[in-house]
Amino acid sequence: MSKELTPQPRVDVKKALELKRFKHLSFAKIGKLQGVSPQAVQQALKKFDKVLLPAEELETYRDNKGDILESVEFELLNEIVDTDRVKKASLNNVAYALGTLGNMTRLEQGKSTTNISFKDMSDNYDEIKRERQQLEESLNDA
Repeated sequence: MSKELTPQPRVDVKKALELKRFKHLSFAKIGKLQGVSPQAVQQALKKFDKVLLPAEELETYRDNKGDILESVEFELLNEIVDTDRVKKASLNNVAYALGTLGNMTRLEQGKSTTNISFKDMSDNYDEIKRERQQLEESLNDA
């Protein structure tokens, strides 16, 4: 005689997370809706506790992200220009910081962070002009 195993209901993690975060339902209510125990719901959502901010805090972060990141950038800049730290840093680290700050400055000024040769641009433009002229000629011949 063999017993057939019936599949156990599984927690729909995506739905459970939405119900918990946005509807503020308890583990018991979510479990009841999904036909699983409250412990199963809690266990399934446990891994998100460490990485997800409460919905209200996350919304506040999104609304103020630019200011927050700018403040962090300013704090990091203060650390980078600390003369004691600079003296202890390797040449590679100093060069990397200099390059990163240079790119940030160029972007802030609306400039490119890559070197574009005027000659290359000019050659490409001339090539495009030639191709256009050939296309126009072939259309006129047709």
